[in-house]
Amino acid sequence: MCFKSFSTLIFVLFFFVGKAQIPASLKLPRNSPKSSVTQRIGFTDVTIDYNSPAVKERDVWNSYLIPQGGKPYPWRAGANENTTITFTDDVLVEGKPLAAGTYGFHIIPSKDDFTLIFSNNHTSWGSFFYNENEDALRVSVKSKDAEFREWLSYDFEVREIDNAVVVLHWERLKIPFKIKVDNETTMKHIKNQLRSSAAFTSEGFFNAANFCLQHKMNQEDAIQWIDRALKYGRDFQRLEVKAGLLKQLEKEEEAKLLIDEAFDIATPAELYGYCREQLKQENVTEAERTANYALKYHKKHWQTQLSVAEVAKHKGNNETAKKYYEAALETAPKNWQQPIKSKISTIKEN
Repeated sequence: MCFKSFSTLIFVLFFFVGKAQIPASLKLPRNSPKSSVTQRIGFTDVTIDYNSPAVKERDVWNSYLIPQGGKPYPWRAGANENTTITFTDDVLVEGKPLAAGTYGFHIIPSKDDFTLIFSNNHTSWGSFFYNENEDALRVSVKSKDAEFREWLSYDFEVREIDNAVVVLHWERLKIPFKIKVDNETTMKHIKNQLRSSAAFTSEGFFNAANFCLQHKMNQEDAIQWIDRALKYGRDFQRLEVKAGLLKQLEKEEEAKLLIDEAFDIATPAELYGYCREQLKQENVTEAERTANYALKYHKKHWQTQLSVAEVAKHKGNNETAKKYYEAALETAPKNWQQPIKSKISTIKEN
């Protein structure tokens, strides 16, 4: 068998191979470019993959997406393929539970409420093949007026340790929804780390306990962790954390005994830091007790003078506050002098 030309050979090859074997169509830049945004909430990653359309002088909401009559229909919340949203852990969306995984994201716009749909089908083309029976979750939210934005985008406008607010922003409208990670999920990740290399140092247990103290969660576990850290040595910070946890558990007497022990080994800097923290929490009596202890045992130290001054200022005793600020200024390091002068000038204005 012979062929008269190379082109004839190619034709025959394609004829026998068939259309299914023809290489995929050429990929070109899109008018609605591919975009992605990821935010970590606690230990949980939230990723939104979407294609970003432009307004192009259209009234996209009133005449394009929000129907003027008839039944509202789902929109792919972007362009081209499914907009998808992925959670690496179970979350709460607008207070409703949603399991970890990847979901097709659709929106039903209306004049009043916007229905957000998380579909178990995330591989289809846009909303053309949307099936209500595949819904994993629906929530309803209110839109907000916003400054003009040509290109559709997703942003995480609020970012807290356990929650974030996602906002779809396009044209002159924002659609916000809240994602929350519960404490159990966060603690699961912390506990897993304490079964790894973090379990071989006191810092791992201290940091875990201190995190619980700061966020007022899982105090019973945290007590066990700080006790593990205390086996490596009893210093002011570790005793302070345990005392704080005991206070949160309303074990005031045990907490006071630990703080008294901590005072005996504390530096003036540690006493000053503790004093300021108590003032921040409006525990004025404890802050004053701390300042008086420092004044008794570290009278001439400049941070002791600051402790007394801060308590006096908080109580409105400006004359006493000024006196002790000026005493602190005499021996304070150079990098502290300007902040102290600023505090004194604030008192003068009163």
